[in-house]
Amino acid sequence: MSIFNDDHNNHSVKEDQKLLLSHHQIDPSLIDQKKSHNHLIQFKVYNYRYINLAVFIISALANNLIVQTTTPIVNILNTIYPSYSKQVISLCALVFYVSHPPMAFVSNYIIEQKGLKFGITFGAILMIIGTGLRCLVNQGFFFVIIGQFINAVGNCFITNSPAKVAANWFYPKDRPAVTAIGTFAVLASGALGIVIPSIFVSESNNTESDVFNLMLAEFIIVAAIMVLNIFFFRAEPPTPPSYGAMQKKENFKQSIKSLFTNVNYLLLLGFLTLVLGTVNSYFVTISLLIAPFGHTALDASLLSVFSTAFGFFGSIAGAIVLKITRKYKPIMFIGTLVASIMLLVNLALLTQSGDGFKWTAFVVSGLSAFFCYPVFSTVLEFGCEIAFPVGEASIAGYLLAGSQIFGFFLGLIMTDVIDGKSQERSYIGGIVYLGLVFLSLIPLSFTKQDLRRSQKEIEGTLINNPIPSEELAKEIKENYVIDNNTSKIIQEEIKHFQSQC
Repeated sequence: MSIFNDDHNNHSVKEDQKLLLSHHQIDPSLIDQKKSHNHLIQFKVYNYRYINLAVFIISALANNLIVQTTTPIVNILNTIYPSYSKQVISLCALVFYVSHPPMAFVSNYIIEQKGLKFGITFGAILMIIGTGLRCLVNQGFFFVIIGQFINAVGNCFITNSPAKVAANWFYPKDRPAVTAIGTFAVLASGALGIVIPSIFVSESNNTESDVFNLMLAEFIIVAAIMVLNIFFFRAEPPTPPSYGAMQKKENFKQSIKSLFTNVNYLLLLGFLTLVLGTVNSYFVTISLLIAPFGHTALDASLLSVFSTAFGFFGSIAGAIVLKITRKYKPIMFIGTLVASIMLLVNLALLTQSGDGFKWTAFVVSGLSAFFCYPVFSTVLEFGCEIAFPVGEASIAGYLLAGSQIFGFFLGLIMTDVIDGKSQERSYIGGIVYLGLVFLSLIPLSFTKQDLRRSQKEIEGTLINNPIPSEELAKEIKENYVIDNNTSKIIQEEIKHFQSQC
């Protein structure tokens, strides 16, 4: 039976397509938007998508900016507030890792029930309250801890949403790039958050007033951006950009069942848990890892800066490669493998003395991030493909939750293993990190490129275009991942239709 229904005498194209759209859980009432006989649904994008994306990106940056506020200055804070131990002060950062897994369920439920706009706005308000409370630091350091907990709750609503923003506002062919930029903003802002505290608080600027100035500065930045978010961020455009955006998503209970019975998704979860959790732990302990070889905290910060800068360009490059090749699994596999090799070289260079070795290590660290960062955004896009029609925020939320909790416990363990004094312990730490990254390739190897979202969108496109053409085939090829069999069928249908004309 022909995919394209050209028997206009015996069937009503409009009625047949309503049935097909209903079968694929696409609202049949959208058929009434018919503009012409051959084009039932007009998909379009709006210029406001760029404003919306910009608002989301700066919100994501601000969202994670305050995660590591106390991490680089924990020793100084312990001196200023001696009644609070280093372990208690460290809770200000660790609370984000601990709270993310349970809050992933809560935030996804709220977004599912109330919508993306409500969820993002709720998260923004919590961030304003949390950073505001931290300004009471000199009334009691516990205000910072409470504020960070509130920030951690609000954090999930924005952190889990890059892929959803991309799907709601952009054409399928542009989704990888948008997800890459959004994911980069979510992950990379933590590195910037490590740099800012040292500007206000240092060995020479170590008074309660200096700490207050730090908290106030970050409050002003976060509050200003979150107010912009509240007023200008929109959940979705007036009309959808694709069939995927039109698709009815599974409800909260259905999504939980679908995700955790989806073997492909669980394998992807295992992969990201290992690789991103290890990367998170690595950057938390990097200063301890390199200290025995004569490197300073400034060197550790520079490693983070180089990684962030190179990671940005890597994210863009990865999105371009994904757009051209549509090969999710090879990009993730090769990216992880090359990043691991670069990390090995980087660690070897850091064991040497001399500025030449050090700056070379900074560049190599950047190259490692160049290949590593695209992996993370590709994982989120791939997750949306294999777990469709589960909502994008749920898919991303649980993927990131696994890496957060693993990174937290790994960080605790590795902080004890790597004491910042023994070179031997640093070697052990480096071997553990490398081993875990290589281990992550095992679950990735067993994943299958089951692109459910693309397949449904192709079906929707075919339903929407009853008369096949070379232009239609080109549109499908440009926007979606298709296998050789699907491509062959489309070409056969074009020839079949042309022979009937």
